[in-house]
Amino acid sequence: MKQLLHILKYKFISFIKINTNFSFLLLLRDIGGSAIYILFAFGAYIFSKELIYYLLIKWKLGLFLVHEFFSIVLFIFFVSINVGNIIVSYSTLFKSDEVNYMFSKPIHPTKIFIIKFLDNFFYSSGTLFFVLLAFLLGYADYFEISLFTMLAFLILNILPFILSAASLGIIVLLLILQLSKYFGLKRVVFSIVGIYAVSILVYFLNSSPMKLVNEVLKHYPNVDLYFGNFLPEFVKYMPNQWLASSLYWLVKGKLSFTISFTVLQLCLSMVLSILALYLGDKWYYSSWISLPDLKNKFSKRSKGKISKSEVAVHSKNFSILKKEWLTFFREPSQMIHASVLLFLLLIFISSVSNIPFYGSQNTQIRSLILLSVFTFNIFLISTLALRFIFPIISLEGKASWKVRQSPNNYLVILFIKLIPYLLIIVLLSSLLNLFTMRNFYFEMIMFTWAISFIASITIIILNFSLGALFANYKESNPIRIASSQGASISFLITFFYLIFLVLIMYNSVDSYFEFISRRIRFADIDFIFPLLIISLSSLVTIIVSIALLQKAIKADF
Repeated sequence: MKQLLHILKYKFISFIKINTNFSFLLLLRDIGGSAIYILFAFGAYIFSKELIYYLLIKWKLGLFLVHEFFSIVLFIFFVSINVGNIIVSYSTLFKSDEVNYMFSKPIHPTKIFIIKFLDNFFYSSGTLFFVLLAFLLGYADYFEISLFTMLAFLILNILPFILSAASLGIIVLLLILQLSKYFGLKRVVFSIVGIYAVSILVYFLNSSPMKLVNEVLKHYPNVDLYFGNFLPEFVKYMPNQWLASSLYWLVKGKLSFTISFTVLQLCLSMVLSILALYLGDKWYYSSWISLPDLKNKFSKRSKGKISKSEVAVHSKNFSILKKEWLTFFREPSQMIHASVLLFLLLIFISSVSNIPFYGSQNTQIRSLILLSVFTFNIFLISTLALRFIFPIISLEGKASWKVRQSPNNYLVILFIKLIPYLLIIVLLSSLLNLFTMRNFYFEMIMFTWAISFIASITIIILNFSLGALFANYKESNPIRIASSQGASISFLITFFYLIFLVLIMYNSVDSYFEFISRRIRFADIDFIFPLLIISLSSLVTIIVSIALLQKAIKADF
């Protein structure tokens, strides 16, 4: 224990020293980053209060439905933290230079596992915890929950919820590596991805928010009652449902029910944490030793002869694209993460495209569902941009200095590297919009597609420029770059942009559903004005982003 505390102490000291190096540029960047965090926290606080007000007072959905919507959002949070920890844990536990250094010292592998487990937990879950905390503050203020009660709820419910997701992620990673020794890494990885895909698909197919709304509103005005019998049986045993139910009973003043769900949450987090530590003690070192052999089996190299066309001299642009292509596909973590995200996209499309949008006569509810689907579309695109666009410049590493000193235009080279990512993500955005909005009239499909197209390009350029502004040329792992403080700031700015899109779109979407219910003319729906506002705002964002990109490159050089 003394050795473990000693290592943790000096890790903390090194973190403080590294992050307190003074320079005017770093100071400005830190001030700007802090301002963004504060603005986001305040905006999320206001947004959560207003959202609850609209759901309860304006749309009269009732406490039960509001908390079930929270449950679905919390499920997405749980999966995000869980999958993120699987991928980030692979980097921190098995590919980190710090781990290699520790294994060369007389430190027990279990202690190394505990250190990196804590490092990974705070590193990968910090931003999502911050987002959840900001929303909970607005929730507590709206329902006039005391600060002490909310602090207790945070410690006894929120932290165990996040810890359960993180611990389960590390357990799954250790199981993957252990089973791969017997069945092969490819089979195990694709089997685990398949299990996750089926599980998420089953959840969304059996938790249709529109179906739940229709069932509960049949009992109007008694919509504040607990309608747990309308929930699928398996949902009642999930940690996101326990957390939402804890909040529901807390607001209703039934502390005994809140305490029972809190005990379940604590017990689950303790069981998963102890299991993760047990498996780490048993398997971590042997998995670390056997990993090089597993990676060699995973990536089969071609034994055939190289054709003349492959060694022919190509144009500079083609060579850059080919190098980027080969670098991406030769990195297992890139391929695995890309596969997971694409699976999630397919699951989301299959589960959302069949939602009965017209099941309720309340136009505001239908507007809310459409905007929620659109928001999640853009959120998925933002996730792809943050994961694959933000790290591009940092991954150049020390080689970037050689390229900059060549007679080539470095900015042009960077944009050439960006082109394939931009085309793929914009294409995915268009397909996502087409499948999820296909139940609507042509005008609404084109309206949401145009905004998705503009938003995708804007988010990509924004992440690209912020990736240059917060570049870390010493980090070679794209997952850690996409989980850094700069990436968190990029995520928060993108979130602000997403809220802006929804606010501008709301009137047109609401008018569209008014057309359906009252048969007003399409000519009365204004699609042009919001498109113009979004286009101009996005153009300004792109111009400012490119200017920041140029300044960041010159400053680094």
